[in-house]
Amino acid sequence: MLKYFLFLSSLGLIGLSGCSSADSGWKEQRGLKVLAGFPPLACLAENIVGDAGEVLSITTTAGVHSEGDPNSREIRLAREADVIFINGLGLQESYVRKLRAPAANPKWKVVELGKLIDKKWLLEGECHHEHAAGEEHEHPTDPHLWLSPTRAEIYAREICNVLKELNPEKASVFEANCTNYVQKLTELKAFGLNLLNDKKERKFVSFHDSLQYFAKDFQLQIAGVIELEPGVEPGAKQMSELLDLCIKENIRVIAVEPQFTAKNAATTIREELKKKGIEAEFVEIDTLETAEKVTPELYIHVMRQNLENLAKALK
Repeated sequence: MLKYFLFLSSLGLIGLSGCSSADSGWKEQRGLKVLAGFPPLACLAENIVGDAGEVLSITTTAGVHSEGDPNSREIRLAREADVIFINGLGLQESYVRKLRAPAANPKWKVVELGKLIDKKWLLEGECHHEHAAGEEHEHPTDPHLWLSPTRAEIYAREICNVLKELNPEKASVFEANCTNYVQKLTELKAFGLNLLNDKKERKFVSFHDSLQYFAKDFQLQIAGVIELEPGVEPGAKQMSELLDLCIKENIRVIAVEPQFTAKNAATTIREELKKKGIEAEFVEIDTLETAEKVTPELYIHVMRQNLENLAKALK
């Protein structure tokens, strides 16, 4: 998922407050300089920072890429950043480790938001390997917390706490901004629950293992995952089991993501279900891991669109 394509070195950084002419990439203005790992975190930070600083997002809008080496512009940005917010939980840590030495920032501060979340809010990811019956093994923590408005609220509060520590004089501003944005997130969750309230279908198939938190917030269930590893097509056994499950429980909605174009396995499942009399359909759910343009409104706008797309498909 996200770890496969964040920080594409050949692409630049998209600022939430417009392009910068300064060599460092930051605008010539007073206030905090905040870096965020990818669009959702940038949206949260921008809504809390407001006019008290600038937020930039390290992001990619094309392709699948592992966390590569930082490029010169990223290094310059990190050199002046007051704080870097990343998701953590298996995403982005290796990148910032490689960024620290060349950035040579004397006030270096990286906040892994996922590590600040109480364990009661965390879910395990899907098992990505086969194992013998009775074999004990640990599943990795699912890192996609931002797709849950409930958990996004927690992220927002943690961001606010860090910003207040960095600039106590603006603490009341950050607190007020956070309160306002948390209210919007609360309204977003209420919007989704109301939209899906009368749906008898509550299960769907996810193309990637990324929607558990989203489903939990909106009282839905992920019946199965097509690609347990991004870019790795499911084997015959997994496909057979997934088809059997869909047929048995009449599951016909398949969530796909705009960032990924290779949907061969999903198409095969839809075609096979059609042969069994089940008119399956694709529903686009944007996991916000990439964005053509990052704005403070992006998160809520995209999440509302995701909910509306799903509501149209579920019966």
